[in-house]
Amino acid sequence: MLTYWLGEAERVVDMTDGPRAFGRVATDDVRLAMLARDRTLPIRELLARVQSGLVRWRERWPRLDSGLRARTGLHPTLGEVDVTEIATRFVVGHLEDHLDQLEAALADGRRAG
Repeated sequence: MLTYWLGEAERVVDMTDGPRAFGRVATDDVRLAMLARDRTLPIRELLARVQSGLVRWRERWPRLDSGLRARTGLHPTLGEVDVTEIATRFVVGHLEDHLDQLEAALADGRRAG
C-alpha cells in the first residue's frame, strides 16, 4: 500500500503538462487480488513491508519542494488531488485506520491479522 501510493505520488510529480488520471478505487480488481493474497502472508512479512514503505516515504518526502507537493492529478472519485493530499489521505490516514483496527482487535482479545 505504501509503495503503491508513493509510486502514484511520483507519477503526479512527473505530470508537467497538467493533471492526468492516477490512483484506483476500492473495487479495483488488482487491489482486491492483492488484499486476498496478502491475507495469506505471515504478519512479520506484512510489518516488514510497512516498515520498508515508511522508509521510502521518509527518504523521499523531504526532497519534494512545495511546488512538487502542489502538483495535482485526477483521482477517479476525488477529482483533483495534490501530492500533499495523497500523502495525507492515502498514507497517513490509511495507516491510522489500520492502527484503529489493531487497537480494536487487541481490545477484543483477538489475534489481529
